[in-house]
Amino acid sequence: MLSLEAICKRFGDVEVLSGISIDIKKGDIVGLVGPNGSGKTTLINVVTGMHDADAGRVLYGGRDIIGLGSHHISRSGIARTFQNLRLFPRMTVLENVDAAQHGLPSYNLYQLMFGDREVDKNHRQKSEWALEQVGLVDERDRLAKTLPLPQLRRLEIARILARDPELVFLDEPAGGMTPAESEAMAMLIADRVTPGRTSIVIEHKINLIAQVCRRVCVLNAGILIADEKPDVVFSLPQVIEAYLGRRKVNA
Repeated sequence: MLSLEAICKRFGDVEVLSGISIDIKKGDIVGLVGPNGSGKTTLINVVTGMHDADAGRVLYGGRDIIGLGSHHISRSGIARTFQNLRLFPRMTVLENVDAAQHGLPSYNLYQLMFGDREVDKNHRQKSEWALEQVGLVDERDRLAKTLPLPQLRRLEIARILARDPELVFLDEPAGGMTPAESEAMAMLIADRVTPGRTSIVIEHKINLIAQVCRRVCVLNAGILIADEKPDVVFSLPQVIEAYLGRRKVNA
């Protein structure tokens, strides 16, 4: 479904990604981990069209999508969240989910400019359904800026569910959360996001990765140093040294 072939990316004199190759099959649930600055988010930015690669190919469904741009890639069935929240703080919770659907192929320019009641009704129903999935339907009329962080993270998930993509990237979905909140987010991802979708999760929280993902890829200094099942990866000496501070974690 998704094949990264020898992806390289530099920012000035700094090589952030060095020949990253990863094959992801349909239905895979992959954790992408590594220390700060290892290139995780940069890799996702390349795949989703926010950065161009300096070398290599990104094949999605057999087509090289390097250079297509984030808008076209999003319309092809790929969706993502961001480490730093990208929501509309002065819009309501429901309006934020509605807005996430405006880039879908089912919305054309005429509908956006002049409206189509039937299309709008269908999209509104889908928005409310997505909010039900993440436990926010009772908050639909609140301004997004009034929500606490855990609910904002859930709102990002609702926006993805409303788009119903084939391929999902979650960039630190439990960032800034307490252990209990992170556990709840892990359950939400496992129950609502990953079934029927190919999913890649970037996280520093090993327990979440081990709970949600069936496979883990580890980056260190822009190099892929491991790609295996969670219990195998988190016992590898090079992973313990690079990412876990020489402390073996019980995954």
